[in-house]
Amino acid sequence: MKLLRPLEYVYYRLYMWDLRVGAKWGYSAEIYAWAQLSTLFLLNIWGVLGTIELFTGWHLARLNNSLVFALGLVFAVLTVVYFVMVYRGRYHRFVKEFSAETSTQRRIRSAGILVYVIISFALFCGFLFSVRPV
Repeated sequence: MKLLRPLEYVYYRLYMWDLRVGAKWGYSAEIYAWAQLSTLFLLNIWGVLGTIELFTGWHLARLNNSLVFALGLVFAVLTVVYFVMVYRGRYHRFVKEFSAETSTQRRIRSAGILVYVIISFALFCGFLFSVRPV
């Protein structure tokens, strides 16, 4: 699916990195890539909520500070990412597809991933600055 292609590439790069690093410790690269991609999504979601609050003044802090909301959001994101990327070995298809990329494609796509990660952390910082005690 075209909409998921950039996310598949992010998963692929995380997976390949985890294969290199994780081979030393013997952990499952697909599970770690799933957790890392889910963490980026959570940063995006909380970042967008915080940025909205920061710039509009809408007080979403009650919702953001709720433990039930946070746990529900974490569970939902982990579940969706698992079933879209990992379930029944779906990641094998795009790992095989992206393994044939050229070095030029890899450099361009890596720059895109770097921008995505920087924006994710910047949005999350917006969330952190918007949270006020209620």
